[in-house]
Amino acid sequence: MNILVLGSLVLLGYNYFASGKRLQNLTGKPIKLRHVKQSGLIQNLLTTKLEMDFLITNPNDKISKFEQMALTVKHKDKVIATLDVKKNLDLPAKDDTVLKGIKLSVNNLALAKELIEIISNSSGDINKLLVEGNFWADGFKFPYSENIKLTE
Repeated sequence: MNILVLGSLVLLGYNYFASGKRLQNLTGKPIKLRHVKQSGLIQNLLTTKLEMDFLITNPNDKISKFEQMALTVKHKDKVIATLDVKKNLDLPAKDDTVLKGIKLSVNNLALAKELIEIISNSSGDINKLLVEGNFWADGFKFPYSENIKLTE
């Protein structure tokens, strides 16, 4: 094997493991999930619009590159919305980054019972939702799972 190829493989392997070690502490969680009011009776009957803010914390000394996020929103173990966001975004070192206004659209006809229960009740635990999934930064996957209350 060519010494140049071998040297390149060693360097790539070192960079892979070194960067993985520095990314172990990235964390993420939804910080706000709200119902977005729509105009139009028919539009409101067919779909529900949700908007989410998601916080990613990078405690590392280097900038990381956000690549993708996949999530599901559940109510009582029933999936009411899914989302896959692909976006190149720098995550500043030793700082928090908030992805604001991530939009989710829910088909009301498919989940009528759950959505009526969630939207119509603003007290108690009924409007508590589970947001879970993964986000990717610098080629590494970071899981998250968080209970969050739906707000107006």
